[in-house]
Amino acid sequence: GFITFRMKELREDLEEIVDKVVERYMTEKEYNEFIKLLKYFVEIQESKIEEINIIIKSDGKYLIQDKEGNDIEKNYLLI
Repeated sequence: GFITFRMKELREDLEEIVDKVVERYMTEKEYNEFIKLLKYFVEIQESKIEEINIIIKSDGKYLIQDKEGNDIEKNYLLI
């Protein structure tokens, strides 16, 4: 009664707030499930390289090498 007829703006504001909270919750839940899935995929993957070294050069560029110093960027990464 009273809220329906006298406080229409308040009801609309509350509905909007609830909608935003539900949307934020669902987005966060989907994000967390996606991260969990990514972690699972990383966990079950067999390592192709035992050790990598990332060398940051003075110009901000970097090199990615295996433990023998071989450039692995071209062989394993899609850049």
